Amino acid sequence: MSTLLLFPPAADPAHPPLGIASLAGYLADRCEQVILADLNVRAYNELLTASYLERCARLLRESLQAFESKGSLPVEISIQYRLVAQNLLSADYLIAHVDSAREQLRDCKTYSTRQAYAHAAGILRRAMQFVSAAHYPAQWSAGGFSTSHDCTNTLTVLEAIRDRQQNLFLPFFERVVPELVADRHRVIGISLNYYGQLIPAITLAAVVRMLSPEAFVVVGGGLICFFEERWEVLSAFSEYIDAYVPFEGEQPLFDLVRALDSGDDLNEVKGLVRFQNGRPLYRPAEGPLPTVDFPVPNYDGLRLSEYLIPEPVLPLLSSRGCYWGRCAFCSHARLYRDQFRRLNASDVMRVAQRLHEKYAASCFYFVDEAVPPATATAFAETVVLSRLQFRWFGETRMEQSYTRERLQQLRDGGCLMLIFGLESAVPRVLNAMEKGITPETASSILHNCAIVGIRAFVMFFSGFPSETLEEAERTVEFIERHADCIMHVANSRFVLEERAPIFRQCHRYGLSVLPRNVDHDLQTWCTYRVDQGMQPTQVSEFVDEIDRRSRIRPPESFLISRSHLVFLPPGKEIIDGRIERGTVDLSRPERIVPFRSDALLAYEFAFNFDEVQHALDSAADIVERNPTNYVFDQNNESLIEVGTDGTALLGVCSGRHTLAEILEAVGDNGRETTLSFLSELTRRNFIEWEAVP
Repeated sequence: MSTLLLFPPAADPAHPPLGIASLAGYLADRCEQVILADLNVRAYNELLTASYLERCARLLRESLQAFESKGSLPVEISIQYRLVAQNLLSADYLIAHVDSAREQLRDCKTYSTRQAYAHAAGILRRAMQFVSAAHYPAQWSAGGFSTSHDCTNTLTVLEAIRDRQQNLFLPFFERVVPELVADRHRVIGISLNYYGQLIPAITLAAVVRMLSPEAFVVVGGGLICFFEERWEVLSAFSEYIDAYVPFEGEQPLFDLVRALDSGDDLNEVKGLVRFQNGRPLYRPAEGPLPTVDFPVPNYDGLRLSEYLIPEPVLPLLSSRGCYWGRCAFCSHARLYRDQFRRLNASDVMRVAQRLHEKYAASCFYFVDEAVPPATATAFAETVVLSRLQFRWFGETRMEQSYTRERLQQLRDGGCLMLIFGLESAVPRVLNAMEKGITPETASSILHNCAIVGIRAFVMFFSGFPSETLEEAERTVEFIERHADCIMHVANSRFVLEERAPIFRQCHRYGLSVLPRNVDHDLQTWCTYRVDQGMQPTQVSEFVDEIDRRSRIRPPESFLISRSHLVFLPPGKEIIDGRIERGTVDLSRPERIVPFRSDALLAYEFAFNFDEVQHALDSAADIVERNPTNYVFDQNNESLIEVGTDGTALLGVCSGRHTLAEILEAVGDNGRETTLSFLSELTRRNFIEWEAVP
């Protein structure tokens, strides 16, 4: 019988998932029938549609009517009120444009400028916010999914999978899963890699169990590995899940399938976590998968044209584990049981050629923990010698060996982007991290990437134990100084994980690990205090502050997928989401005519949004009713309070009256106020101007 492998939301919609494709390749090579379904990309294509947004709009209108009928709002409800009201302003615009925006992300023309890309990606981002508002307080984004139910608590996760208001994926799964399980698969596997997938994955398992109770449901993926030595927390989901496969899953899954087919004792299957009366049964696999058994990913059954990208980008691995493996903060090497293995360049090329021949793909994403420079160089050389038009990108370390000459080799051999973990630009902090790089090397690499035309994606985090505020600021300043060399920045805060080397050396870093909160039994990181440097609360405040800096978080934070960056122009292009109009000459008002944007909406809401915010900031109990006029530009999601006079003034900006006629109508007393208001409207692109012939 067949094996069905499912990939749940919420994850990157630009390329298919490598994990289930590798499992499929391994099983298919051993003559096992396997079927893949990517429910993540399917959710993008079925929930970010005009028809689904229309349904969400009806829910939002019903909520707004209920709110607007009240004389006052409790302050905790006012948050939802403002969210519902502001999202509804975009309803008609999003419904009209969401389908075309999805298609635009599949069109290479969209990536010719950042402005064009930001427009299409921004619509999808807003559509996800719109759907989230209809399922308040759920939040669905390109980065994940969350609800008010804490995903680090087993009891609240079990509540979430039944919550039809917030869990927008529950009815989605109930609709699409029946067709997938109709063939009565013997094994149904679900991939779980991130916390953003946790609630959707358990929801999916529950729906699968209901529709296919005879199937053996197994969950694997990166997140499962971090429950090692406390597998018992996963027993809470035993009603829906029969077993888990931590670490590399190819051999354990194959052994499971064979054991079920032959009726063998599952206790003999190594690498499988099962439960008996709530107690875990686990026999570790004998060893990591040798390179000779690395499968060629099998993407059969996944329609590559469904992904939100202009051409197929297929993930692949040239290595498993991390060749450096010393970074004090990093626990990723544990996913591969601290065993580094890599393919030689000829084998990497063999895999790429197989994928190219089978799927007509010429662009590859190396999802290694860090591609070894020797592998990257040899692969680039092979691409040149083969004369294949392969293009590729991936994560690597900032090694001194990446000279300008070597980076030029990579570029000539198809390298489009390198993803670097800078982490810090302060030598003391880098040494404490055991990062093994220097700011000077990082600076040289970034400048040379810009020279040869390789996009640089840079990651860093703040709050490594003992790091001071001044040191964290120096890293940010380094990023800002190199902004012209960097395509995109991803920043975060330090997280202390039990599997990271630093956890085993807390005394060295002045760390005090706080007791685990029993209400967060699914939490895989630790709370802590430090003897020196920024405390966790200071780190959070600092990260929030630098997120508002334009050279750290520029307007292209509309980014839906990092894979999209390789299709955008590598140089910097200043965008701000608006079309620059220049300065309007008001010296001859009889010669210019204002007209309002077609995308402009005027609306009166029962409560004032500024008062809502003030109530939140001041910890007030209620917000009193105060009808207020607003104008909203659907194109750039800009909202301003205008009052009745402002609404009336916008009404005469119809393209039929000159500025002189408008000023004459308001009289001398209203002249300066009117000019000031029109200037503000112009700055926000609410109105445009034409010269009288």
